[in-house]
Amino acid sequence: MTVPSDFDRLRSFSLPPDPHALVEAARARADRLAGLREQLGALLGRAATDDGYIAAAWDGTGLHELTLEPRAMRLPSEDLAAAIVTVSRCAREDYDRQRSELLAETGALPEVDLEQSRARLAELQESFRSGTGDLLALFERFRAQSGR
Repeated sequence: MTVPSDFDRLRSFSLPPDPHALVEAARARADRLAGLREQLGALLGRAATDDGYIAAAWDGTGLHELTLEPRAMRLPSEDLAAAIVTVSRCAREDYDRQRSELLAETGALPEVDLEQSRARLAELQESFRSGTGDLLALFERFRAQSGR
């Protein structure tokens, strides 16, 4: 019975995918997410009452615009307030729907900190560079020790 050497055990070790390809894939994803951020910034949910007297627009920061036609001011204050709340909620729902559709189309996650992702990508790239060098040195050491 032959006892496997360290080199034989190392030979069966499978390497991960090319680290440079992983870094490039992560960089491409970060670029796609930057484009997604721009598209999300351009979204605007809109809603209006049936008579058009009250209209609202909602963006990623909240209520973006509220328009009251002069005729809306003739409504009792309770009705006006309720209509404003309803139209604002509908505008937010329209924004949320558009946002969900966009995220579903791109397959992206909604809560991504792009700057943090880029910093992490740089860390990973450096880790791959140093790790690849360490691994190659380890292979060479085993190769030298085994005489192969």
